Amino acid sequence: MTTTQEQYIIKLKQMVVKQFGRNISSADDCAALAETVEKAVGIRIDMPTLQMLFSRNSRTVTPRHAVLSALAKYVGYAEGWSEFCFACNPENDGDNKLPVKFRWSIIVGVACLIVAVAIGVMLLVDSGDKQNETTTIKGPTPFELMVEDIKVDWNDIIDEHFMEVRIYQGNEMVYTDKVASLKEEYKSEAMLERIRKDIEENAKQRGIIYTSNQMEASIEALSDHCISIIDILAGE
Repeated sequence: MTTTQEQYIIKLKQMVVKQFGRNISSADDCAALAETVEKAVGIRIDMPTLQMLFSRNSRTVTPRHAVLSALAKYVGYAEGWSEFCFACNPENDGDNKLPVKFRWSIIVGVACLIVAVAIGVMLLVDSGDKQNETTTIKGPTPFELMVEDIKVDWNDIIDEHFMEVRIYQGNEMVYTDKVASLKEEYKSEAMLERIRKDIEENAKQRGIIYTSNQMEASIEALSDHCISIIDILAGE
């Protein structure tokens, strides 16, 4: 069954009620919830909006993104509605994933560990084979470091784009097509041009000089990085 936005909203409402500590059925309940949310996350939701959201006819109501984001922060998702949808599976109450920021920490941590082990092995082998030679290991250039920073920024962009795909996760055929389409989008000329402009703007801000070969290689590398992150998010 397709996971719809309505299912995510129902799941969020259940978590809000649990966090609030009681059912939300009256005007007084909504007023108290508004005060509680404002104290917790610093965002004020007007009482009529909460009354419509928690009324019996709430299925016909689609709250604004800002309202959903505030409630998601209230139940513990610091990044708001996007992180909530990314982390929660409405079809299985006990199958909540780690918040996005923790999952990215795990992915980055594992990647760094693999790189560190690989470098260590290479140094040991090189040391044994060339004891009488002086080996010079060059560090990354400022341009390469800048591109790595840009990759991190694009992780958030991909996360937002993937939210539009995740709602189809319950329909395997549609979901697979949506994932494939998103990956093709990150290979398109329009996306490659967007990546180029992002690199150019960052280099200009930092005063970094680069060659055309560096630029073209970095565009391709960043596009491949985005596609690999999509594969991770899709569980492929």
